[in-house]
Amino acid sequence: MNTFMARLTQVSFWGPETLRGNGASARAKHQQATAEKVSAVTTERINMLKTLKRKIALGAVAAVGAAGLVTIAAPAANAAAYAPTGISASGTIMIGYSFGAKDKEGIRIAGNTVILLTLLIEIVFAVFFFSCHALLPELYTDHAEVISIASYMLLFAAVFQISDGLQATAAGALRGMQDVTYPAVIAFISYWLIMIPACYLLTFTFHFGLKGIWVGFIIGLTVAAVLQLVRFKYVLKKLQFEE
Repeated sequence: MNTFMARLTQVSFWGPETLRGNGASARAKHQQATAEKVSAVTTERINMLKTLKRKIALGAVAAVGAAGLVTIAAPAANAAAYAPTGISASGTIMIGYSFGAKDKEGIRIAGNTVILLTLLIEIVFAVFFFSCHALLPELYTDHAEVISIASYMLLFAAVFQISDGLQATAAGALRGMQDVTYPAVIAFISYWLIMIPACYLLTFTFHFGLKGIWVGFIIGLTVAAVLQLVRFKYVLKKLQFEE
């Protein structure tokens, strides 16, 4: 009788062998599901890392490209940058002298003079950059790819330095009239709230690459130049000296 029951248990659906088999099958399914989840998470993290690497690489290329452009076009770029800086300083002195003398007409003449002189000089540099954008890089390297990128970026620099020069001169003119608070606010809005986000969006979101950074520079500096010039005209119009 005992032997019969033992054999019946072995072949029964609920026998020990069957139960062990069902348990092993459940564990196998659980392990497979866990492995699939781990694989999905791993794949997602790998894709995230790849995206991050692409963004870092693009940012590095953009930074190197920008630095390379300045290095290749150093003499012309320095002249284009320092000329309006000097004019801005002289405008601050001349306007400050007229402001101290309570000479509104002298302020107007000095301000318009430095602004127009800056515009004229920067247009000359812009024409120079446009005309020689393919020649300037060849003075520093014979690498075809570097020359191609640098010559293309110089076209953006031609536009970039016009806005840069005008905003610098207008800020100097405002300093001569003792107006420094609003220019600081304008600079903060133009550079931190407009230029930097524009550079990021154009470079990474819209995938403009290196040229996205330069277009962002142009946007920020143009906004700064327009606002500084408008501020100068407004302050000059409202300026009244006590007799």
